Amino acid sequence: GFRYIHEIEENDQNNQLKSKAKRTSIEIVGSFILLALLYCICYGNLDPCTFNLHTSIKNHLFKASNPKVPATGLENVNTAAEYYVYLQSTLLPRLFPVQALGQNLSSARGKFIADLVGFRLGHATLRQLRIRPVDVQAIAKSADYSFQADTRQCFYPGWKVPRDCNFTDSVNALDLAFLGLSARRTNSLPFWGTMHMYAGGGYTAVLPNNFDEASSLVHQLNSSNWIDNYTRTVFVELDLFYPDVNLFSSVVFATEFFAYGGAQSVAQLYTTKLYRYVGVLGLFALITEIMTGLLTLGLLVKTILDIKRERWDYLKSPWNIYTLASFVCLVAAAGFYILRSMATVSSLEAMQNASGLSTNLRYVMYLNETFFYLLGAATFLVQVSFLNMVRFSRNLNHLLGTLTRSLNQLRSFFWVFIIVFMAFTLSQYLIIGTLEKPFRSVQASMITQFSAMLGKFDVSYIVRNGLLARIVFLAYITFIMYIVLNMFVSILNDSYEEVRVEMETAPDEEDFKIIDYIIESVSKIVRGRPQQEYTETVEDDWLSRAEDVEVRLTDTNERLGREQEDAVDVALRHLIKRCMDARSPTDGAKQQEAGINAAAEDGSDQ
Repeated sequence: GFRYIHEIEENDQNNQLKSKAKRTSIEIVGSFILLALLYCICYGNLDPCTFNLHTSIKNHLFKASNPKVPATGLENVNTAAEYYVYLQSTLLPRLFPVQALGQNLSSARGKFIADLVGFRLGHATLRQLRIRPVDVQAIAKSADYSFQADTRQCFYPGWKVPRDCNFTDSVNALDLAFLGLSARRTNSLPFWGTMHMYAGGGYTAVLPNNFDEASSLVHQLNSSNWIDNYTRTVFVELDLFYPDVNLFSSVVFATEFFAYGGAQSVAQLYTTKLYRYVGVLGLFALITEIMTGLLTLGLLVKTILDIKRERWDYLKSPWNIYTLASFVCLVAAAGFYILRSMATVSSLEAMQNASGLSTNLRYVMYLNETFFYLLGAATFLVQVSFLNMVRFSRNLNHLLGTLTRSLNQLRSFFWVFIIVFMAFTLSQYLIIGTLEKPFRSVQASMITQFSAMLGKFDVSYIVRNGLLARIVFLAYITFIMYIVLNMFVSILNDSYEEVRVEMETAPDEEDFKIIDYIIESVSKIVRGRPQQEYTETVEDDWLSRAEDVEVRLTDTNERLGREQEDAVDVALRHLIKRCMDARSPTDGAKQQEAGINAAAEDGSDQ
């Protein structure tokens, strides 16, 4: 049928709106499902009892066995002699259950630690990193640890006579402790300590799975001066399995020996489930991971098609960049998931067949932690991308506009804040950095100052360090709280007001129409529409069309009627004129002519 141009344009706009609404619906539903699946995976990979398990391990193996003798706890060790006291008094008795079950144990029961729950996997090891001997009289030489100062030279016991680094499985435990081995040979990874980053590898002492033999080896190490002035860190490494809760733990106790004397110890524990798909929850976790992989693949294909269609215009939107970043994290997480599964199988098999140098789960735990980091980053980015959905809300859309509008001004404000913040941070570090632990380094001072800005601070650190520290702290609080933060709030208020005015004068209705169409479609699907309402809608549609046709026909008839009346009038006048020309004018004729004209006018009116 006949359609006006404005009707065609309106229909095209409606079709475009429906197409956008469908794409938006797919994105929203897909994102919600993906986020829910990621929540399930994250929760399923982190057991709630992990924290309590770590606390229990520290209480059994790290802290002092005798509160009256502080040296029996690793956190109180400051010298090599105290370290050996810790090994003999705390670690070995608790690592081997001699006090709980006696000496005569089966090989299986003998692998439980003193809590009678944790099962030792493989061998516990002591590994140290040391530096090359330096001339203490040379001022330019540093005795601190570094990758360049690290040494892997091999010695006979006592560090006196060098030897060839010929490692074999038949070498005894004491000789092995003086062989510098690579990180691959010891299956170790770099360690980020309190003071330095420490490399993998080093000198490893493998403790036998027997209390007497392990105690004898520690005594021999002490007699051979295994820990001396060139030792910079010693690691206690072991792996535990808790079958009651199906958790594997990789335990590392690191003790850093400083070049200026003293030591500091830290515990690093990683726990996860290596037998993941056991029971109903394991099956649910497997199904969730498979669904996440399939959904990610589908959304990734859709994103690739969008990039192919829009090309570089796709990257102009920051939300699209967030989407790409989340997919990159998910794909990388899938890669580390596969590597973790392969490493788990190989590591457990190697532990069962281990002889000589021990094999541990550090590499598996590293892959597991990386998988968690990537999974967390992907979950965060997916959640952030939901801020883009705020534009569909009439009540919240202005908040997103406020943040976007204020970015330019906040960039300038950010640099001003950083300059002022770092000035006060460095001032406090220089004044009391050598006196108080919260200001012991620039990084620690930054954290402390930021906490003070949030109101979480112990003012006694400032009060007991003189007038200058108090003045600097008072100036910092005054400037940050009353000037900088007020500037930040003012920027947001101005942007909020500008966006609100713009939305009132020229609101963007397309996004609102999209969400209205989606809500209406969902309502029809969920609730359904009664047949009567549908019939009335059809009748109303036909009535509207009929009225439109009637209006068109009326306009056409009126136009044609006017044209016909004009034609008849012209014809009558032409006929009358010809009749008058054929006769001579007389009075009777004049009267007749007047009658004819009157009749013609009456006929025209009719």
